[in-house]
Amino acid sequence: MNDYTSVPGEFLVPLSHRNRSYRLVQLRNGLVALLISDPAKCSAAAALCVAAGSNNDPSNIPGLAHLVEHMVFMGTKSFPKPDYLQELVYQNNGLVNAYTTNEKTCFHWEIPSTGLIKDENPFELVLKVFASFFKDPIFNAKHIRSEILNVNSEHFLNLKSLDKKFYHSLKILANRAHPFHKFGTGDESTLHSNPKLLNLNLKKEVALFFKLHYIANNMTLVLKGPQSLNFLAKLAIANFIGIPREPTLPVFPSVALPRYDCNAFSSSNTNKLLRVESANDSKLRMIFPLCKLKSHPYIEELKRTWVHLLGEESKNSLCDYLINEKFWSTSIIASTQNLTYDESVLIIEISLTLKGRNNLENLIIEIFSFLYNVLFDTPASSISSFLHNISIIDNLNYLHQDLSVSSVNEVTNLSETLLNLNIVGGNRNLIKGFVTWGDKVSSEDYLSESWWASLAEIFLSTTRETLSLSNFNLIIIDSNHPPTESTLVDEYYHFKYLVSQFDPLYYYTKLHPSPISFSQSNFFADQFNLNDIYNSLNSISSQIHNNPLSFIPQPEAKDSLEPMTLYDHSGNHELWYHKANSPNKMALSFKTQLFFENTAKLTVGIEILCDLIGTDFKTEFYPAEQVGCSWGLYPCVNSTCSILVTICGLAVNFVQFLTNFIQKLLQNLQNVKELEYQTFKKSKVKLRKKYENILDANGISKIFAASYVFLEEKVWTLDERIDAFEEIEIDDLINISGSFLNGLSYTTILITSPPDFDETVQILKIINLFTNHEKLSSDTTKTLDLPSSYLLPRGFDYTYQMQTTDPSNIIFYYVQIGENDCELKKALCFLTSYFISQNISNELRTKRQLGYSIISDVKILRRSLGIHITIASEKYLPAYLKTEIESYLEELNQMISFFTNDEFSQLKDQFLITHKSNLTSVESNGSSLGLQPSISSSNELQGTLYDVHKLQWEKIMNKNHEFSKNKRESEIDYDIVRGLTQNDMVIFFREFVSPVSDLKRSLSLFMQTKCDIHELTNSYLKKQLHIYLDLQSIQLSDEEIENIVEKCNGSPIMLPKEIFKVLRKKDISKSIKYFKKSYVNISKSSIASFFIKQKHNTDHIEKSDDIELKSPSELHENCEVIANKMANLELLC
Repeated sequence: MNDYTSVPGEFLVPLSHRNRSYRLVQLRNGLVALLISDPAKCSAAAALCVAAGSNNDPSNIPGLAHLVEHMVFMGTKSFPKPDYLQELVYQNNGLVNAYTTNEKTCFHWEIPSTGLIKDENPFELVLKVFASFFKDPIFNAKHIRSEILNVNSEHFLNLKSLDKKFYHSLKILANRAHPFHKFGTGDESTLHSNPKLLNLNLKKEVALFFKLHYIANNMTLVLKGPQSLNFLAKLAIANFIGIPREPTLPVFPSVALPRYDCNAFSSSNTNKLLRVESANDSKLRMIFPLCKLKSHPYIEELKRTWVHLLGEESKNSLCDYLINEKFWSTSIIASTQNLTYDESVLIIEISLTLKGRNNLENLIIEIFSFLYNVLFDTPASSISSFLHNISIIDNLNYLHQDLSVSSVNEVTNLSETLLNLNIVGGNRNLIKGFVTWGDKVSSEDYLSESWWASLAEIFLSTTRETLSLSNFNLIIIDSNHPPTESTLVDEYYHFKYLVSQFDPLYYYTKLHPSPISFSQSNFFADQFNLNDIYNSLNSISSQIHNNPLSFIPQPEAKDSLEPMTLYDHSGNHELWYHKANSPNKMALSFKTQLFFENTAKLTVGIEILCDLIGTDFKTEFYPAEQVGCSWGLYPCVNSTCSILVTICGLAVNFVQFLTNFIQKLLQNLQNVKELEYQTFKKSKVKLRKKYENILDANGISKIFAASYVFLEEKVWTLDERIDAFEEIEIDDLINISGSFLNGLSYTTILITSPPDFDETVQILKIINLFTNHEKLSSDTTKTLDLPSSYLLPRGFDYTYQMQTTDPSNIIFYYVQIGENDCELKKALCFLTSYFISQNISNELRTKRQLGYSIISDVKILRRSLGIHITIASEKYLPAYLKTEIESYLEELNQMISFFTNDEFSQLKDQFLITHKSNLTSVESNGSSLGLQPSISSSNELQGTLYDVHKLQWEKIMNKNHEFSKNKRESEIDYDIVRGLTQNDMVIFFREFVSPVSDLKRSLSLFMQTKCDIHELTNSYLKKQLHIYLDLQSIQLSDEEIENIVEKCNGSPIMLPKEIFKVLRKKDISKSIKYFKKSYVNISKSSIASFFIKQKHNTDHIEKSDDIELKSPSELHENCEVIANKMANLELLC
């Protein structure tokens, strides 16, 4: 019998994939695998998805699937060491992760494909360890307990996520008889306390779940690397054919996804309003169940079309009307979400303004009035044109799709898609991942007007039935509703909510003719022909199908850089030009900086100005965005008085788009003097909300943002920004816009274009309309304000205390190495960070159980660099985490001193191999484009060409003109690393990193949770009490349960005693007898003990000599400012 069978067929692939080879196979045991040979890649990736998730959890153990996902990492019979896969991957500077959804559990990783680990190829060794997950996991009881804590930590991080709250709210509304309704993440209660009360053997339950679901014909695998298809097939057979299969299950192409007796949503689960109380959020989601379309032949095309229709952002669209005319919303996003393999929902998410919160009823009426206008008043011919346009847009974007920036994301998505090929219309669209209206027919059909007319009728009839007033639910997360007696508290997310029914007929009577126009065409899309696009896709598909296999890895395209050219320069500008290996795309960045010293008020003013311009651009250029043009505006990059513009798009229409863009930019700047106060006020409100969102961001994001305030010059605190925000007026904006139009400025331009692009001069002339750099003469009396970085004093350990609404405590522990232009220190810094990364997760997360989220990396700032360790912990206070980090670092200090020369040489060799791979990016603030734009097109600035462009822009901004080196080679000098000795690293670690060093420069930011521990504990105790009472069929009133919990005062030990008192009063003898037996279980099985640690773990902290800061300015007063380096451009000409 053959070990595998090839599945015939050609895949539609984009231009960027034309040098790849693909093969879809099924192993003898039923496992389905997609093999991708990409000779241009220097990394290899794998993903495996199991067709089982939280919907498969036993009803009495929610979160079991998630726990099994964690447990397979914790050792196998072949490789018993816990977290061994992560250790290997991180040693190679790779990426590894896993996640569990309703119906799937997916595992993925990516590592460099070069070098050796223990005399083996890293990809082959890691693949061998990975495959053992699914053949012989150990499921050690001790590790089960530790991973329950990690699952619980993960859930705690989710409590702050608005998306998670919405998703959980959707589950609340779902059919109670459907598995989707269940809580799926799991926490300490569902995975430890409850099973203990039920006398369940959790180890046996984990093993049983694995045995039932982790079987070969329940799995899909994707392998991608530079190896040939034949070699990848051998690896798949050697490692995965030993996974057992279930002979009674069907084989490919119908992977055994779950089947259900009912729908998650039906007519009885619609027209419901769920309101969730939240102090800081204000969003609405309209949910349209699509369960009636399960067998519809065009379900995927319909879903994509509805997203286009409702997410349209151009002038006079629904989004434009609600955002810019009514001022009810700041953003509207349409999307679909799969609930099961064959059931999904359409979602319209609306971020509400204060005015929108007070007009919810009118907002819903306007949306349905627009829909009814499209469905009943729009000619069928207009709908036909609209559908044709969408097909052009979707297929054009796919044809010119960039190479996937992350192979690990690519293989994961493909592995998920493989679980149900019907979703993408069969094998042909597997790589594409979606279908459009013309995909299933011949060219004769999609060239026929009558065929498009028939599609229009299908679209209209289905939309009338689906997007109707009788088929939607509302979820509102907001503070704008009073609590009532019917208000409930969710036992898992602890939010207050209320579910009510609404009458769709009430809204129907209020519908009216919509003022919103229906856009059927797109000027930019009309320039392309659908038949030509399909011909190009088919041609590439045939070439790949017949392409001979390559066995020799080639350098990645993004590393093959043409020489950079300094095209022109003067005292007020520098123009750079770069030809990249991209046949059809280009990118442009230009930054105009005023010769002003920056202030908080100027920063806020430029931010408001960019927001006003960008808001207009989002509607004006949405048609161009649909065909691949993207743009971003960056105000005050690196704390300078500047505006940076970045544009990417197809070379064929780039000049046309740029011309329109610059003309509109000038028009907006000139029109500031006519700015209406209402528009100005709206932008201020939007910016104020942005500042509030930063305050309410998840703790890790917030603490990273705070670190820049302490370590960089002129990064204004939120208080400083808000003070300036209150002072800013329209006259200030008029002065700022006038300065950009007519004042003295310095312009930097970088053009990245295809090799044969010949319109560079025309592009520079177009940009000059705004920058005026060709006419401006330099003024030698003016100097640019270039803020730098602070150099921390030696021998001091600074700390700063903050608070967060997150339920987790967070520490940002930072040791500063010094200036970032010392090549020796830089090399040692990167090598040391790599050494720390080798076992920090295993040591601090797995062994010491400090927290689920642990991050360590080099931090490069404008003129300084250092190493940070960041931990989020729901158990321990930041001060305690600091002592644990320092204890760990001191252990590493001792370990380094005992290195042999061979061990140190091996460390260096492995570091160099992994560093070159560029799989992970070092956190950097030295790059303008490394930041998120203040406002941008909806399609992100990303892709291979953009990465090349961004790399060169970083070098220009940082005055580093070694353009021939790739990103990693620019970071450190490899020759210096090779020459390092073990003694060099010992001295470096003892001086700059060791906690006991008298020369260390250190800053620790503490972020302590503001969450009411007493409230969280009581909520948890109530949950446990309900479980116990349900088991005994005992009815107690809510008041009695509340009294029991309150008397416990947060102590789990008191819970059995208080229950006993109530039961004795009620004379429930049977329950009293059972209760005595279960006393120990109840007292030991509560997460409340963790909260007790929150109160007492400071007792274990030794007194230190830390200097507690009251403000960032207190630190700055004791710091030096590192001098900026200047470049002589004359030497580059």
